[in-house]
Amino acid sequence: MSSIAPYVVLASEAAGEPEISVWLVGAITFAILLILLAVVVGIGGGRDHS
Repeated sequence: MSSIAPYVVLASEAAGEPEISVWLVGAITFAILLILLAVVVGIGGGRDHS
């Protein structure tokens, strides 16, 4: 039975640096969520609660 450890080591060495910054992806995701939150608050802002 073979061990998975050599494959994990090979995969981690081959990955290197990501081409897109994780901070950039996080910032874009955060901005999209803030925009969606503003839309939801804007749409439901003037309605009474039932």
